[in-house]
Amino acid sequence: MKTKISITKISIFILCSSIVGGVCGQTLQDSTILSKDAQRDLKTIGLNINTPENTKEKWSPKKVGLVSLAIPGAGHIYNKRGAWIKVPITLGVMGGAIYAIDFNGRNLNLLQDAYCQKLFTTPVGNPTRKIPCPALSNVSIQRADIFQFLVENPRYTSASLRTLRNNYDRQYQLSWVGLVASHLLLNGVWSFVDAHLNDFDISDDLSLKISPQVSIPNSLEPASVGVIVAIQF
Repeated sequence: MKTKISITKISIFILCSSIVGGVCGQTLQDSTILSKDAQRDLKTIGLNINTPENTKEKWSPKKVGLVSLAIPGAGHIYNKRGAWIKVPITLGVMGGAIYAIDFNGRNLNLLQDAYCQKLFTTPVGNPTRKIPCPALSNVSIQRADIFQFLVENPRYTSASLRTLRNNYDRQYQLSWVGLVASHLLLNGVWSFVDAHLNDFDISDDLSLKISPQVSIPNSLEPASVGVIVAIQF
C-alpha cells in the first residue's frame, strides 16, 4: 500500500513540474518575441531584454571603418545598407584609379625614354659627342615602333617630348591621389557613417509636415500666403 502511495506522489510531482516548466518556458519565449517598439520603450525606462538581437555583439563604427580600410567593401557588406550598389561603386572607382595609374605610368616611361634618347643623342658643341641614356624601360621595348617614331620624327622635338612627359607625370601623380582619396572616402568614411546611421532612430513619431497657409486680411496686416513647416519628434 505504501509503495502505491509513493508512486502516486512521484507521478503528481512530475506532472506539476512539467506544467510549471512549460509555463516558464512560454514566458521566456514571449520575452524573446517582443516587438522592436516594445524593446525601445523598455530601454527608455532602463530595462533591457536579452533577446538574440540584443545579445549579438555589434561592431563599433570605428571598427567597421578600419575593417573596410583593410578589406575594401567589407564595411558596406557588414552594414547591409545598400551594399549591393555601394560595393560595386567603391570597387569601380578604385579600379578606375588603378587603371589610370597603369596607363599614365606606362606613357610616362615611354616618353621619358624617348625624351632622353632625343636629348642626349643630339650633338652638343662637338658633333661627335653623344651621352648614353639609361636602359630602356619594358614599355619602350614592348612598344618599340612607337618609341622609334617619337625619336626619329622631327616633328617631336626634345621640348615637345619634355612637355608631354611632364603632363603624364602630373596625371600619374593625380591618379595616385585619386586612388588614396577614393579608398579613404568610399571605404573608410562611408562605412563609418553608415555604421552610425544603423542605430539612428527612425520611428513613426519622427515626421516632417509641410502645408500651405493663407492669412485673411484684417485691419492690422494685409493678406499673405506662406508655407508652414512642422517637425515632430
